[in-house]
Amino acid sequence: MLLRRASFVTGIFWIVLGLVGTVLIPSSHWMVAAKIAFYSSVAGALTLFDAWAAFLLYWIVPYCTWHIAVQYIRIICEHSAVESEEEEYAITRTTIPTRLESIIFLPRHVGYHLEHHWYPSVPFYRLPDLHQ
Repeated sequence: MLLRRASFVTGIFWIVLGLVGTVLIPSSHWMVAAKIAFYSSVAGALTLFDAWAAFLLYWIVPYCTWHIAVQYIRIICEHSAVESEEEEYAITRTTIPTRLESIIFLPRHVGYHLEHHWYPSVPFYRLPDLHQ
């Protein structure tokens, strides 16, 4: 399953879904126009600076391989096999990473997942304080 997730297909699926969703998901006309203008300006800048190869190599390939695989592992770690007598603790778990892990796998305090589920309006930079 992990190799399948990291094989580029899942990442391309999410990219296409995001681009198609820009137009198909109901939202205001100005929001659709803003999204189309943004994507068009990015494509124009990549073309103007002849940066398509670098964009594909440094953004699309890592997203479609490494990022998708790591996020799949993270989701499994946070949501699978959580056992608790108390229902509110049986949803997910908090995973506090080391400094290196927080840079590579869990940026923006994503590991404070239980706290996020309980209080989704708390900004990411306040999650460690909430945990304490």
